[in-house]
Amino acid sequence: MNYKLSKREQFLLKSLGIIGLVAFVFFMETKLIDGINQSRNNLFQSLDKFNQTKQSLAQLKDYEQNIKNAPQAIKFETFLRQEQLNFIKDGNEYALKQLEESAVIKILNYCEEQRMSPASFQLSYETDGVSLSIALDD
Repeated sequence: MNYKLSKREQFLLKSLGIIGLVAFVFFMETKLIDGINQSRNNLFQSLDKFNQTKQSLAQLKDYEQNIKNAPQAIKFETFLRQEQLNFIKDGNEYALKQLEESAVIKILNYCEEQRMSPASFQLSYETDGVSLSIALDD
């Protein structure tokens, strides 16, 4: 049985096909846009997490740097106490008297290792030993 479609039926089928095609393209476009939006949101969430981690790391590094860069006077005073050296402190000036040469060398090596930059440095030799006066600029 051969059925011929009338022009009206052909027009309706073509119109229905075109409408279906447009609806399919619209549906695919919507799906694609939703995927892009979801990807963008995931990217922003990852970026926020990264920024928080980066900020935490920067805070930790800053904290570590603050610990490393403790005032020179505190570090120097701790060193003198550990070495059991007698000293007189006047502000940021340390006076050490009756030192042996080995103690002076230890102090100078410590200053060099810690990259200390004293404001003034006086070394004198007396009959009872070496005298050392160091003023730190903190």
